[in-house]
Parts: sequence; C-alpha cells; structure tokens
Amino acid sequence: MLETPQPMPGNAPWTKLDDKVKRVWRWGAFLGPLTLLIPGLAIGIAIERKRDLPVPLTFLVVGAYVLISLISFFFVERKFEAWRYRITEEDIATRSGIFWRNKRYVGRHRVQHVDVTAGPIQRALGLAEIKVYVAGGEAASIPGLTEHEAERIRQTLLRQDKVPPVAPAPPLPPQGL
Repeated sequence: MLETPQPMPGNAPWTKLDDKVKRVWRWGAFLGPLTLLIPGLAIGIAIERKRDLPVPLTFLVVGAYVLISLISFFFVERKFEAWRYRITEEDIATRSGIFWRNKRYVGRHRVQHVDVTAGPIQRALGLAEIKVYVAGGEAASIPGLTEHEAERIRQTLLRQDKVPPVAPAPPLPPQGL
C-alpha cells in the first residue's frame, strides 16, 4: 500500500514507489540492452563472413545480451526496495541505489519548474515521472508515480504560498542626459 506524501515539517516518512514501476523497469531490462544487441549482431555477422571463427561471434553477442538482461531483471526488485522519496515543506528528498547509495535533497524554494513525463510503457500502466528543475538544470526526479499522484505532487511543489514572497525591487533612479 502506498503512503500518501503530505508536505510535513521535519522527519516526514519516506514513501515507496508504485509497484507497477517494477514492470516498467523489467521492460527496460529487456529493451535497454537491445541498443547494443543489434549493432553487435551486425558487426559479428560482418566479422564472421571474413574469418572462420571456432565460436560464432553472433552466439557470443546474443549470450552477452541474455546475461545483461538477466542481471538487470534480478536487480529490479532490489532497486525498487531501495527507491524512496519524501516531500516536506522545506525540501524534496530522494534516495536510491543498490551498491552506491544516493540521497538527494532539493530545497523547495529553489524549484523553478516541474515536468511530468511518461513513456509508452508508463502510460500503458498509468504511471508517470516527475522531474524537478532548479536554476542549474534537473535537480531530482521521482519515477513510478501514478498519474494522479504525479499531478498532485507537481501542484504541491509549484504552490506559491509555501515560498516566501519576494520583496519588490526598489525603483530605478532617473537617468539624466
């Protein structure tokens, strides 16, 4: 069951992603290595035509693809268990990583705009991803949100009443000739 993120002071609970994101990541484990498989097969076939190899190179390329896909499938569950996010009145925090832990904190006052994106597999499953931008570029992203939750978080992050008002700029002195 998903915990509902609410802007809270201090130590808000970490929220898990939607379970359906595991399906997206599994598809990625299958489709991602295809970008290496197709050129690898083309190169392998070209080399095999010119040389007589004891083991067909295409067999090794397909084997590497299967191995990479299986390893990626294996780590989907662990990746899901490691991924959490938290939104408070002060910041947006994410944590992820299986081997190398990554914690990212972005002050809400720094948020300039928020994108809600969804690829074809995410759309088919009713999921979306939030990307948070600050002046220097993308600062954080939260994958595996339901479309409704992503929109609610976007509105929460862009709500202006939580950001201290900016004092008006003083008037410019008159320019003399």
